[in-house]
Amino acid sequence: MTGALERLVGDVAELRRRWEERPLVSRGLGDFDDVFSLELLDRLFFEVALPTSALRLMRDGAVSEAGALARARERTGPTSETLVDPAKAAAELRRGTTLVFEEVRSWCPPVADLARGVAEATGYDTYCAAFLTPAGARGARAHYDMASVFIRQVHGSKRWTVGAPAERPPARPWKGRDVALTDPEEVLLRPGDCLYLPRGYIHVGDATHEASLHLSIALKPVTWRDVLVREITALAEADPRLRRSLPFGFHRDGGAAGADLLAEHTRIAVGHLADTAAVWRRAADHYAPPAPRTGGGLAKALAEGGAPAGEEEESDVG
Repeated sequence: MTGALERLVGDVAELRRRWEERPLVSRGLGDFDDVFSLELLDRLFFEVALPTSALRLMRDGAVSEAGALARARERTGPTSETLVDPAKAAAELRRGTTLVFEEVRSWCPPVADLARGVAEATGYDTYCAAFLTPAGARGARAHYDMASVFIRQVHGSKRWTVGAPAERPPARPWKGRDVALTDPEEVLLRPGDCLYLPRGYIHVGDATHEASLHLSIALKPVTWRDVLVREITALAEADPRLRRSLPFGFHRDGGAAGADLLAEHTRIAVGHLADTAAVWRRAADHYAPPAPRTGGGLAKALAEGGAPAGEEEESDVG
């Protein structure tokens, strides 16, 4: 039986060698309709009440929210989130707009199953989005992501231009800045193909003469900074010495006294981190992907809750 990661990568050993360093193109991965397809997206989009916050619009590099595509709710209120009108979204497609479906794993069970399998294989929790682009159109302009990503082509084709990262790993999010495509390479993805892009690589995608649908599976990064900051924060909560303020007049200190105090507190942190096996166990436990959700929670809660045994209440209403 093919594992989740093998649905995205032809050679897992090669992925390990390139991990966070170089892109990897996998071809001939086989049919993907059991996970995601244009037909499935079409059906779910019309069956699921998708909030407008779960849809973004892109056209020629410009990004906008989907508030203009809202429809009337069954029941409205001051805190009610607006829902997407599928007919209005289809009209945007006809105008050449790319539809970006966010949080796909929350409303598409087969994608959720795939995401859990990828998380189990890699150790990283995932975020899934789908990009539906009309023929000949461009969605996002050249950019980079803070997470490494698998781009699995589902329908049609898309031509990607990939450039070297400006810095690796990236230190700050892209946020719409102009970025140059240095040493660009072109990759054409068709159904059955998948592109692994390490975080920071600059890329831009254009649909060809046919419309394109691809599923993006991003790996939420866990960095050494995350591990060390969490450990020092936990240490400071437990050890009052690290919660003390700097001495009065520290800004006028010539350096020697302050340096001695810094050395003293640094030794506290180093001593805490010296038990590397324990630190690693805590990090692995904390950052491991969340356990799969199980069904039947509501029925179980009803069975376990309610009035205590022998204290039934009378009621005229069922």
